[in-house]
Amino acid sequence: MTIEQAYNDFLKKIKDIYEAREAENITDWIFENITGLKRLERNASKNIELEFMQEKKLEKYLEDLIQHRPVHYILQEAWFYKMKFFVNEHVLIPRPETEELVSWIVNDVRSNKYDVQVDKLEILDIGTGSGCIAISLKKELKNSSLFAIDVSADALLVAKKNADVLNVDINFSEINFLDESQWTTFDNFDIIVSNPP
Repeated sequence: MTIEQAYNDFLKKIKDIYEAREAENITDWIFENITGLKRLERNASKNIELEFMQEKKLEKYLEDLIQHRPVHYILQEAWFYKMKFFVNEHVLIPRPETEELVSWIVNDVRSNKYDVQVDKLEILDIGTGSGCIAISLKKELKNSSLFAIDVSADALLVAKKNADVLNVDINFSEINFLDESQWTTFDNFDIIVSNPP
């Protein structure tokens, strides 16, 4: 089956589940993941035959989508603040509005709204999940010290993986913030951020 045939067939099948524009976006994302080709490159290569393993992946992805599994979990990736993050069912999918929170903090720090030394900021991210907030802040505010906590050891594994791949140094800890007896482990922070579900 050619890339074009597979694309059209896949798109037709998921249009039964998703609205047309969303179905196209999901299909583009999946085909970019499977073929390694962006839309224009795929159009130029539309008569190339898919490999057997690529077809098998498409079948599996289609099954997952029919079961209403989010495409981010299927592909194990989500874009946040112009970076690709690994995600799985142990973390929430980063949301676009959370990017606004990161931008807000970065802008406030750069305009010295907090009246602190920018190169000595200590920031705590509560409920870090995939680590998207802490990692993005560290990328933007390179000289700051970032601490990220989560109650879930599985979520922290995802966050640590993202920090390693994106090459940032974050202090991660498994802490239940709702348990006040664990607050003694905290230092003082210049900024505390959290974006719970």
